[in-house]
Amino acid sequence: MTARTESFTAVEKGRVTARFASLTTVSLVATAAVQLVPFVSPVIMSSLREELGVSPVAASTLVTAMLLCSAVTPTLFVGRAARPRRYRLAGSGLALACVGFGSAAFAPNFVTVVIATVLAAVCAGATNAAGSAAVAAFDDGERAAGVVSAGANLLAAVLLGVLTFLDSGLLPVFGALAVFNGCCALLTWWLPDAPGTAEDDGARTSVRRGGLASSGLRASGVVLTCCAFLWGVTQDVLLSLSGDIGIGRTGIGGNTFEVVLSVARVASIVGIVLAALAGSRVRRVPALVAVFLVDAAMQLVVFTTGSPLWFAVSLVCWNVAYTVGLIYVFALGASLDVAGRWVVMVTSGWMLGTSLAPVVGRVLAERLGFVALGGFVSACCVAVLIVLCVIARRAARQQAGQAVASREGG
Repeated sequence: MTARTESFTAVEKGRVTARFASLTTVSLVATAAVQLVPFVSPVIMSSLREELGVSPVAASTLVTAMLLCSAVTPTLFVGRAARPRRYRLAGSGLALACVGFGSAAFAPNFVTVVIATVLAAVCAGATNAAGSAAVAAFDDGERAAGVVSAGANLLAAVLLGVLTFLDSGLLPVFGALAVFNGCCALLTWWLPDAPGTAEDDGARTSVRRGGLASSGLRASGVVLTCCAFLWGVTQDVLLSLSGDIGIGRTGIGGNTFEVVLSVARVASIVGIVLAALAGSRVRRVPALVAVFLVDAAMQLVVFTTGSPLWFAVSLVCWNVAYTVGLIYVFALGASLDVAGRWVVMVTSGWMLGTSLAPVVGRVLAERLGFVALGGFVSACCVAVLIVLCVIARRAARQQAGQAVASREGG
């Protein structure tokens, strides 16, 4: 092996190591900022009821407030997350979230819990801004989003599994959240940085080689954010009502329903992994069309069927299509801006939609009924698909034109 080959191999190994460390760090940040509260919200609500005697309405209101804070806060930090040294924002957010959850673990009353957890949720939102923006630092947006999503889901599932073996109460659940956030805060050095970093330290600089800042895609970013919000609302409407539909309408047993949800979660993780392996080798627009049409069809079946078997099959297929579709939506947001501004806004819009979905779903179900609601959410899914395809084609054309202009200018 020649010296030149050895040097090239060392560079490639260093690049692979940096990409692995960066993806792992983004997965940890996404777990702490996005996945943990929704995953452990049932444990939080039960602990509040058992230890502090909080009513179910008050407990669910607190969890909803936490979700809303973590969804809205990223929009306030999008500018900072798109600038160099975003790891400082992520590290500070995780450290303060650790303090907030730690304070909630030893809180003597419900008011203290509210203050501490809302602080932690706001800090998680700031962390989410940095973590979401970091996805735009990778060449292959679909693969990066898929790896991060799969890692975050698996890590959150492991943490939830650990909590099931601990005693119930505020100390175990909030203490575990505090420890996890504190550990993640120590690893944010490896978070991929935004373009324009003054110091080239290899690990924290952007690992995206050919990223183009798409200056003319502001309108596309705004529309994509609105689509992510609408899609988040309509998708999680089904998730929030799935128990009422399955148990109340189709007559599926409670234990069977829990098994179906578990199978759906495992299947969705498998789908995410397959999408991550495929990466950008699958063209974005055909992938969007296939995934969203399956999503819309399965939603319609879930809302209209009276068969327990068809309900179970369609719910599993819908969950896979939904989670895989999220990868392509986030990747499309990341493609609009190499600094990651729009992927932060898209993620925030989707999180805001999912936070409001339970209330919206309950109101619409009472007014429209399950069958009409199924047609409505399926139609919304198709409408979002059409807009996403237009944005994807426009972004691809503009970025191709910028690439040609850059080569000619060079």
